[in-house]
Amino acid sequence: VPASVASLSGRIDCRLPHRNAAIIPGFVHRTRKPSGILDARSALHGFEMDSYDVLIVGGGPAGSSCAWALRNSGLNVAILDKQVFPRDKICGGWITPGVLSKLEVDSGEYRRYNLLQPITGFRVGTIGGSAREVKYPQPVSYGIRRREFDDYLLRRSGARLLLGTPLTNLKPVADGWIANNAIRSHFV
Repeated sequence: VPASVASLSGRIDCRLPHRNAAIIPGFVHRTRKPSGILDARSALHGFEMDSYDVLIVGGGPAGSSCAWALRNSGLNVAILDKQVFPRDKICGGWITPGVLSKLEVDSGEYRRYNLLQPITGFRVGTIGGSAREVKYPQPVSYGIRRREFDDYLLRRSGARLLLGTPLTNLKPVADGWIANNAIRSHFV
């Protein structure tokens, strides 16, 4: 291989940021992974880990929205969640137009495949008293299925998804963190 060609790491599936690839002019270098049980120190002795700028633990709306914003700023982001998505979620299923706006969710696009029920009025009253209907000209809220909404935000984030994997350990290292003895990240 000509000296003008930078060498490649053994992993060519784009899981490592390009700035972490080995640069040894004059030849192609492949890193071998040791066999047997691994611990966090193995990363320092030739074991090649998945590496990210940011690792987010939890893929719910907060984690996936954070990942989406960080990815849009150019960072390499992974989301680690113990659940596999879509997952059942029994929490309330209402969001406001402000949520859709802030998260830049196109309601027409979202509605094509998911429930998005506009709420334009309420009936309010007191026990034993009369009820009063309150109407609005535009939706003040939307009924959603959390299973769909959470999965939509997660997939849209563009982050590497590490689903069905709980966080079992987190160790500090000089330039960040190592999670589960296999994932290196500058920030968690």
